[in-house]
Amino acid sequence: MRYLVKFGKLNLIKRLQKLKKDPGMNEQFEEALKLLKNAVKYSHLDNQKHLDFSLINADLLDQYKKAMVIVRTAVAEGELTEIELKQKLGLI
Repeated sequence: MRYLVKFGKLNLIKRLQKLKKDPGMNEQFEEALKLLKNAVKYSHLDNQKHLDFSLINADLLDQYKKAMVIVRTAVAEGELTEIELKQKLGLI
């Protein structure tokens, strides 16, 4: 939900419309997943995996943020569930 606030509902609607029109969006989604998998960290404290952007070099951080927007937009549109996204990222 905070992505709706951060990026604005209007911007999200535009991204969703672009997803429907752009057949290359699946390629972008797969590339975004591959990129985000590099930020998965295993936490020894609570025995869980999570995305940790502190692992990413500062010059690449914008790419990771864009990748996060792509995958969150796919979830928001209903292309996949939150659980499916976590499975694809290797979080569960």
